[in-house]
Amino acid sequence: MFLEKAHRLMKAMTELGLFVLVWVIAGAVMFGIGTIAWDFIRSKHDEVKVEAKISDKTDGKSEITLKIDQIEKFGSLWVAHIQEPKDSYRVDYHASKSIDRNLLLTPDNSSNAHILFDSYKNKISQFRALPEYNNPKVFICTYIQNFNDSIDEDNAKLSLMLVSKDGEKQKVIVENADKVLKTEMADDSNLNVVYFKAGKLISSMYSIQTFKTLSSPAIFDLKDTSLKNSPLLMKQE
Repeated sequence: MFLEKAHRLMKAMTELGLFVLVWVIAGAVMFGIGTIAWDFIRSKHDEVKVEAKISDKTDGKSEITLKIDQIEKFGSLWVAHIQEPKDSYRVDYHASKSIDRNLLLTPDNSSNAHILFDSYKNKISQFRALPEYNNPKVFICTYIQNFNDSIDEDNAKLSLMLVSKDGEKQKVIVENADKVLKTEMADDSNLNVVYFKAGKLISSMYSIQTFKTLSSPAIFDLKDTSLKNSPLLMKQE
């Protein structure tokens, strides 16, 4: 009798466990479907399609999808990232990654908003406030010109643009560098930039007020410089 009751109890518990498991699996599936549907709806309400120049298209133009995904505030400047869902003009419209194609800059208490670039061909790698996030004196934008999926981002040429703290003035200071080694404030009013380009190590100092170089850049030509008369080597002898 005891064994029979125990057997019935085990059977009931097994059936209850299977019932709960089925409902858990069904709930997880429904939750997943709901999440995908919500992401699909949410990701489209702030997207717009524009006709823009795409550098790897034979006709030079293609309709791409853009959206404003991230909005940040640096001091008194609002910065909205205008992004393109990766491969939106190619194959997969709903790709998870996005490319920063432009920035919308809006100063506090001002209607003078504008976008950083006059096209959507570039990819913004970094938009950095210097010297501090909450109290910037200048911004430096690192970007890749004419970016498309055929470009290896890790080995791509980099360009630099200075942007004033109110977002109303900007200037390209470096184009197509092989590698950027340093971008930092030298003092309260000057910025030091060190980069490699065409076999040369270049160091320049820029005024953050005028965006002009303070003097001729220091250039070290790695291809043509002889090391046999290097002071460092001479000291080691």
